[in-house]
Amino acid sequence: MQLDAKYPAEAGEGLRNLSAFQDYGQLSEETVRKTIERVRHKKLAQNEFFQAGLRVILTNLEAAMKGVRQKWTQAAA
Repeated sequence: MQLDAKYPAEAGEGLRNLSAFQDYGQLSEETVRKTIERVRHKKLAQNEFFQAGLRVILTNLEAAMKGVRQKWTQAAA
């Protein structure tokens, strides 16, 4: 995953790409959450811009997963 890259330019590109991404699903949820937890403590992520980007990614992920779970609930009813 680019976000967890060794080089700052590549990690920044991953941050921008995932910040714009909206189509998360059940298969990507765990990977994204674990990656963000790992990256948030790296030296390259210790700035306001990067931390804000990580929050955007998590917010988008949580919104997408809420929609997925609502569909599951409706399908089960």
